Amino acid sequence: MPATIEFSGDKNTAVWSTRDLNVKGLSDLLAAQGKNARYTVSIIARSVDAIYDVVFVKNGNAYGLNLTRGIARTVITGTRVGMIH
Repeated sequence: MPATIEFSGDKNTAVWSTRDLNVKGLSDLLAAQGKNARYTVSIIARSVDAIYDVVFVKNGNAYGLNLTRGIARTVITGTRVGMIH
């Protein structure tokens, strides 16, 4: 994650927020980091330049990040999507 991101969350869901409103750039950055960690990565543009989902799969485990641009902040929500058998 970029250094300017603030974190909150619990054992089930992680939530980050940042003043960076470039959600496309953030999704590309996070996808590149996932690929560098050898995850299979998919980016789903739900609303171009506003809402993106980034899905990471590795060793049967799937994780998802949702990036949603607000007026002054972008919120990134991370969850474990599940296991793939």
